Parts: sequence; structure tokens; C-alpha cells
Amino acid sequence: MKPVFVDTAHWIAVFDRKDNLHERAVEEQGRLEKDHRFVTMDFVLAEFLNAFVRGGPTIRGAACTTVNEILGNPNCLVVPASRDYFQRGVKLYGERRDKDYSLVDCVSILVMKDQAIAEVLSPDACFRQEGFTTLL
Repeated sequence: MKPVFVDTAHWIAVFDRKDNLHERAVEEQGRLEKDHRFVTMDFVLAEFLNAFVRGGPTIRGAACTTVNEILGNPNCLVVPASRDYFQRGVKLYGERRDKDYSLVDCVSILVMKDQAIAEVLSPDACFRQEGFTTLL
């Protein structure tokens, strides 16, 4: 199965029916799940949860359920957070001072390079700037 990286923006769009990318994200995920393995990481899932911190108890509970479903999905590899990725991410963040990359973007880029992943479920320009193909 071909790997595809899943960024925070995709998880948010699938979760939030009001997100302007919701329909596209659901469609792309459905199209890819037959022959792709989804790769994401702890940092991305933390960022996803942070996006709903003010959503109230119901939304926060649903977000937790979503993360637990992702963690339990055999078709989804969740790369663990590590000191190595954190330090390498900080280094890349410092090297890209002229960009608007977040630290999570930087670690995502490193994971994608380490795992030879060319495609990402994200609309974010930072991935295109680093030579990846964005699918949203």
C-alpha cells in the first residue's frame, strides 16, 4: 500500500462539517483508503485536539473519540512523538525563518522525508514549497 501523509488540516476538515474543505477531504479520504496507508503523527493529533479546545464538552469528547479511532485504525500509522523529531523539527523551523511553517509542519516534513512519502492530505503551501504533492 502506498503511504500518504495526513496533516492536521485534513483531520479537521473531515471532523468539522462546517469546514470549507469538508466534502473534498471526505471524498479524498474515501478515494485513497482502498490502496493507501495513512501516516500521521502524535504532533498532528495534538494539534487537531488543540483546534477544538474551546468547542465545549460535546465537541471535545467527539474530538477525543476521533483521535482514538485514528490510533486504533490498522490502516493508519501514527508516528510517535520523540525528542529526536522535536529537535530536528526545531532545527528545520530555524532554517525556514523566511517561511510561515509551524513546528508541526516542520516535523511533518521530516516524517515525510524519512518515510519517502510524496503526497499529503493537506492544502498547506509549505508542503508544496518542500516538493510534496498536496491532495486538498
